[in-house]
Amino acid sequence: MALFLGVDLSTQQIKGIVIDSTGSVLYDACVLYDNELTKYKTTNGRIVKDGNRVTSPVLMWVDAIDILFFKLKEKLGPNTSRIRAIGGAAQIKAESESDYKNTERISLTSSFLPSILLGKYAPIEVSDASGMNLLDVQTRKWSRHFCDDELLSKLGPEPVLFGEALGYLNNYFVEKFGFNKECLVCSMTGDNPGNISFVDSLSSSTFSEGINSSNKITVTISLGTSDTVIFPMNKYPYSLESPLPSANDYIGNIFVHPSLPNKWALLLGYKNGSLARELVCGRLSNCNSKYISEDSKWLRFYDIYNSTPISNNEFGFYYILQEITPRVSGIHRFSRISNETENDVDIVSGASGSKFKHITINESSITDSDARLIIKSQIMSMKLDCTRKGLDIESDIGKLVITGGASKNEVIMQTISDVFNIPVYTIDNNQTSDSNGVGIDISSLSMPAMAGAISASLCYSKSQLSASLISDDIRPSYSLRLSKTPIEQNSKNYRDQMEDFSLLRDHLESLF
Repeated sequence: MALFLGVDLSTQQIKGIVIDSTGSVLYDACVLYDNELTKYKTTNGRIVKDGNRVTSPVLMWVDAIDILFFKLKEKLGPNTSRIRAIGGAAQIKAESESDYKNTERISLTSSFLPSILLGKYAPIEVSDASGMNLLDVQTRKWSRHFCDDELLSKLGPEPVLFGEALGYLNNYFVEKFGFNKECLVCSMTGDNPGNISFVDSLSSSTFSEGINSSNKITVTISLGTSDTVIFPMNKYPYSLESPLPSANDYIGNIFVHPSLPNKWALLLGYKNGSLARELVCGRLSNCNSKYISEDSKWLRFYDIYNSTPISNNEFGFYYILQEITPRVSGIHRFSRISNETENDVDIVSGASGSKFKHITINESSITDSDARLIIKSQIMSMKLDCTRKGLDIESDIGKLVITGGASKNEVIMQTISDVFNIPVYTIDNNQTSDSNGVGIDISSLSMPAMAGAISASLCYSKSQLSASLISDDIRPSYSLRLSKTPIEQNSKNYRDQMEDFSLLRDHLESLF
């Protein structure tokens, strides 16, 4: 049976997932840069210079690819040769003119990875190219308005769709790690486009059971170090005929859909995802000791969450780093007050003439109420921004699919369902089941790596070589598992609070 490898080259680590023709995950591995490549002296995979200049050593990535492939060989042994295709995902001129002049090819991380595997330059993938501000996202070609001939020569050919066959794996990997010399290397995309590509591939009857039951869209929420909300769009929202943009038009990023030629996608990104949740969790655990397990810290967090109710009169905002939307930093609390006093310096008007007192706190002032306030705040922000981008939550959204490590967090999953007033789902692999015969939940695996593995299987099945020689029936089978349904009273409470929440968040942004 043919095997397929998906690779996710991200900021802090490189991850690989091997699946078979049914989509079953046979093996996954990762290389943590800080721990396994200490000679590069990175922190969280990065080197920060001059206060705010962040870089990652490219040679570190090259070494990490080698270590990942060694781990695959060590685990799979001779079965490494059964890997038939590899897919994946990944996450100067004005300042250094001489460097720019000496640059032969400009690559994104997502084109750098297949370039290493091919041993030659790989083209840039169209969805990841959308974020360069050099692509005409309607024609899907490099823009002649922004690119002169010199820049075009450095960018290479026009961008390609995700999962296109680019060539065969370089002999270096064949000889050193035992890969098949006819192993295909496919075009790769960014981590967020990879996420939506995998979830949207579930709409195909070839890959799923009962994913799409209507014409409503599927919204994917990825819970990681940063949180993201992604959903497809059938129409490009901007044109010369459009009215002048409003402030809400600047929320989120529009990019070309990585695998569907006539669609786009919208990405809402939040820097302070698990980064902020883990900070609050650590503070409430009263311990930053490395000897206390993460599970123990989160069990303590759940206990506090369940034993500390909050009212509709309390709101918190947690921006450890300056957030993207809204552009705010710091930790802020708001509490409704009945009477103003002369000591109340920062008073904010809410809905219906209500007044809120605003205070800014530091990390050491985090209390038990912040357990509920941070989850409430993060999910309400997601819903607010979805509505500001024109989504009618209950009529436009068919399903909410939750991925990422925090998709196993019962508290967060229930809050998402309650705030959006929509059932939430995770992803199961039907070919692998637990002791009760239920499909294994794969939502916490790297979705970009899964997208890469699935794109590799499709690439292989479509190739001319495989069309004549393939003997495997490549039919990965995934389904959605219902995780949580909304609790009616909770949904009503969040709905009643949204107007105040919106006004308070806008007030914060006006201060920065």
